[in-house]
Formats: sequence, structure tokens, C-alpha cells
Amino acid sequence: MSVADLRITDTTITGSALITEIEAIFDALAEVNRGATEPAYKAEGVLWWDSSAEVEVLKRYTVTAGWVSMLTINRTTGAIVFSAAGVAAAGAVMDSDFSSNGRMVRTASGAYTTILDKLDATTAPTTGDDTGSGYAPGSQWVDVTNDKSYICVDASTAAAVWLEVGGGGGGGGAWSLVGSATASSSATLSVTGLTGAPVMIVGVNLQPVNNDRFGQLRLGDSGGVDSGATDYAFYSSGHMTNASGTQVPVGFKDQQHDAITIGGATTPQLGSIGSGTGRFLGFTAFMENGVGGYPVLHGSAAGVNIAEYVSVIDFGGMRNSIITTDRVEFSFDLGDISSGSIYVYELATS
Repeated sequence: MSVADLRITDTTITGSALITEIEAIFDALAEVNRGATEPAYKAEGVLWWDSSAEVEVLKRYTVTAGWVSMLTINRTTGAIVFSAAGVAAAGAVMDSDFSSNGRMVRTASGAYTTILDKLDATTAPTTGDDTGSGYAPGSQWVDVTNDKSYICVDASTAAAVWLEVGGGGGGGGAWSLVGSATASSSATLSVTGLTGAPVMIVGVNLQPVNNDRFGQLRLGDSGGVDSGATDYAFYSSGHMTNASGTQVPVGFKDQQHDAITIGGATTPQLGSIGSGTGRFLGFTAFMENGVGGYPVLHGSAAGVNIAEYVSVIDFGGMRNSIITTDRVEFSFDLGDISSGSIYVYELATS
């Protein structure tokens, strides 16, 4: 169709001619001036659907640049493509903003930068893979030949520093996080998903709701956590000391107990943890024979009680039955856990 000039004849015309002109103007507005030739009326912001080719173009008139393409639409396929210049001017992310294998990182409000990655390397990075090559702190490097990955922590010229992720690539010797749990007046903290590999359990800033409570660990299988009165055997030994230098060696053990207790002597209370400010329990424990054997735990701990005595403890124990261990649970011997977390890791052995 031809595009109306969006103006009514300024000389005397008949009523039917006026109606015809008004209808043409409305049609042009409804179709966004769709036609093979540009509209006669041009002013800042006027739109024109240029239908002169199979791929139609939506254009906007500007006084300074004339007709500027905004997008195209293919009449046959319906495919719409936005103008790169217009989208970029609006601040959108464009493919041209990226280097090969690049990604965008937000650095501040409204501020972004692109970081170069190398995802198809066949060797490890060197000191020469630096800022001059386009790398920056945070760049990732994947050695697909040797199954290792690295991250750049310093891209200084000729002195780039790349750290291997995991320290051991995909091979054995790396600890992998199985799961974690954080307390908020919780009765227990549990992590499931163990597969039988050697396990490390880390307790951080654990504090009881009640004063002078002992930390304890329990194990379980697919049937749940075991807490019977004779399910565990354990020992704890260590020293207690305070700011005045008083030191007390203490030991405690039980061959039939409902948990592996971290501490447990009653006079004085080795490993008892206070509930006030600055009181906590922290520990690291290791477990072996998690599949088809007697699960054995051993570790060390430290904690502060209500009287500001610090306990330094070695502890260990076992489940008194052979189970396929797939979970671990921490609790205090009485009352809830006010705060703190546990983290459970497994060791890659191949």
C-alpha cells in the first residue's frame, strides 16, 4: 500500500473526500506507516514499516540521522532481529562485548567488565598467560587433556599466578563437601549422602542453649540415625586450663553408650560447653570403615565452658555394630543447639 502523508488537504473538499483522507491516515497509523516508500510526513519519532523487501524493516525518523533501523521481521518465517546499534545504544549486552570464551562480571552498581576464560586448553597455564593475553584475576583455565582446572589470582605481566582448583585435579586426595548444616535452636545437625569413602567432619562455633553440655556424634544408615543406649563405645581424654594457669588432666570412657561423646567426665567437666558469649565447641573428626565394617571415629576438639575453662580433647569411638554408614549427626547431650555449623567431607581415593 501507499503511505498516507498524515495531513488533511487544506483546500475545500467534499465530505466523502474528507472521510477517505481520515480513513487513510488512521490506516497508516494502525499499520505504522507500512509501505514500500517512506512517508511524506517526517518528524522526530515518526515510525515507518519499510515493506520494500521480503525482510521488512521497522525504522524511526530522527532529525539528525534520518531513518534509523530498529528491527527486521521476515514475512515468511516470522523471525525478528533487533538492530545491534539500537540495542547497544540502550546499554544491552552484545556479543561484541565479549572476547573469545569471555563472560561478564558485575563490579559495581551499573558497572560490568568482561573476563577472558580458556576452556579448551591442552596444557596448564604459565606465567605468560597474563594481562597482556587478556586474562585477569578470576579467569578460568580448563586443561581438557589432563583433566585439571585453574583460576587466575594475579595477572601481572610475565608473572601471572594460576592456582589449580582442588589441588589435585580430578584425581585422588581431594576432599569434597558432602553437605553442611547450620543450627538455629536445633535439636540436631545432620548430613546424609555418605558413600563409604573416608570422611572428615568439622564442627564450627557450636554453642548449646543450656550451660555445661557435651557435644556428641551419632552415625546411621538408610534406616536412620542409631541412638540406642548400647550402640556406641567411646573415649575422651585431654586437659582443662584457665587464665590463671590451672591445668587438669581428665579422661572418660564408656563401652556402651548412646553416642560418641566429645568429653564427658563429670568432675571436672572435660569438654562441657557454656551457653554465654564467647563459649563454643569446635572439632575435627575422621571416620573409616563406613561400608561393611565397624564405623570408627577419632578426632580432636576444643571448647570453652561457663567458668571460662578451655578444654583440649582427643576423642574417638565406634558403632558397636557393622552398618553401611550414610549419615552423621551432631547434638548436645541435653537441649538444643543454639548456633554453629557442621561440614562433612569425603576423600576422593581414585
